[in-house]
Amino acid sequence: MLYILDTTSTGSGLDCYFDLAVKDKAVLVTDSIEKYAKDINRARLGEVRVISHRDFNDALETGNWQYGAPQCIMSNSDAYLLLAAEASRRLGLPSPAPEDLDFFMNKGDMRRAMTDAGLPTPKVHAVTNACDALSYKDSFPVVAKPAKGTGSIGVKLCRDARELAEWSTEAASVNDRNAGFLLEEFIPGPLYSMELIHRGEGDLVLLGHTNRALGPPPYFVETSYTFPVQVPADVSQAVLRQVRVLCGDIQSAMMLHVEYVVDLKTGAPKLIEINPRVAGGMLSRMISLSLGESIFVICSKAWMQTPPESITNTYSSGYFHTWKYADRDGEIVEMRMPHAMQGSSYVIDYFASKEVGDQVTPSMDFRGEILSLLVGAKNSQLAADVGRNIIDSSEIRIREKNATSV
Repeated sequence: MLYILDTTSTGSGLDCYFDLAVKDKAVLVTDSIEKYAKDINRARLGEVRVISHRDFNDALETGNWQYGAPQCIMSNSDAYLLLAAEASRRLGLPSPAPEDLDFFMNKGDMRRAMTDAGLPTPKVHAVTNACDALSYKDSFPVVAKPAKGTGSIGVKLCRDARELAEWSTEAASVNDRNAGFLLEEFIPGPLYSMELIHRGEGDLVLLGHTNRALGPPPYFVETSYTFPVQVPADVSQAVLRQVRVLCGDIQSAMMLHVEYVVDLKTGAPKLIEINPRVAGGMLSRMISLSLGESIFVICSKAWMQTPPESITNTYSSGYFHTWKYADRDGEIVEMRMPHAMQGSSYVIDYFASKEVGDQVTPSMDFRGEILSLLVGAKNSQLAADVGRNIIDSSEIRIREKNATSV
């Protein structure tokens, strides 16, 4: 039996479950199955075999497994990667070594390793708690973030000491679940991610690159991404070399989601962070569709330390996903999507999580979207053009608080 530990935070738990549930041999471990109501697999929620994290922990202690003893315990959630690996070690099941996962997940340790290896990366100043950030005397702007965490939670661009002080007050509430904070040099430039299979000791298999668009500052909220995209060969090879340096002593096989920025001043890529998992959100679905092979089947092989030697990078199609967020505080008074979207062969999934009358506010992390749109086409450029045209043609009118007119 396969047990998949998930929180819904990556938005890929159901893809993982359905891609790996062979002959009813999978169990999703989550405390909130109802939070998948916006997932692309939402119509299949009734098919999912679920237990809570408490029930999983009890079974781990007692050996009384409701659906049968596990042959594999895995996760694609930042919150449960280590727990899945530790439970696997305890039961003698194959998985990445917990200490190898922890190396990547602790952003402070990772950044120190990058600096010690002489790799191009933003300068960083580590602080034990958010209040210590007030002593920062270096240059601005600076990106303030938890040293451990997921998504954009607690991450903010601070342009001066006053904004850093405001962030420190906001971030203090999450300090108890993070290993300190980082104040990171802000590098202007386009953002990308690279999806990799790490076969052990720096042996990497490239799956592809994604470009990533962010909403307005100060919060780093991803609004859209496209897969696959072409990047200059020298940029791709530079990122691969940098990751190989960091992975040289890592024995475990695992998936790697590498985020990097191409510095506008130098044109060189700089590593931001490396996550030991598959890309979250709708991106995992986009990768699978484009490759013609489930990314989670690949992930499960890597997790069980039998990674594939190669992947055929002949992308069959391209995909674009976007979220629409509120640009102001207020009430939605009108929502209309273009008629051309109805029956469009390009639209794979459309979901509106808000409706007329709902109160909305600009997002500070990956939550609070108004709608989600996934588009596929014969190539990435066409998919992105179609998707942006649909969003730009949509009408979402918001009446600002205390305003008398729209």
